[in-house]
Amino acid sequence: MENRSKLVSNAILSYISSMRWIEKRGEIAGSITIMYDHSRGDVVKKLVHIQHEYLDVIKSSVHIHLDEDRCLEMLGVVGCVEKVRELLAELGQTSGILGLNVTAFPMRHSRS
Repeated sequence: MENRSKLVSNAILSYISSMRWIEKRGEIAGSITIMYDHSRGDVVKKLVHIQHEYLDVIKSSVHIHLDEDRCLEMLGVVGCVEKVRELLAELGQTSGILGLNVTAFPMRHSRS
């Protein structure tokens, strides 16, 4: 019974998070994962510049060297869905990005 309750609880959180993402309102916490080729153009410079523009929602970052050319950057984000979506859009327009992924969870006490 406990496992079923946990499953239902997780499903509800996922639904709320999806709705906040779609409706562009509410507060979320999550991560943005970026895979990029650091040898292509000035992608590193652009990524650092974008991250500095969004210090209000980016709470941490982790950088992983995958091989000679590719890196993985994980950004821990907390804040307004709309602002996180803006960040994601800017990152997506950056040349050299090989992939983007976002994971978001609703904040229990949002200001929506």
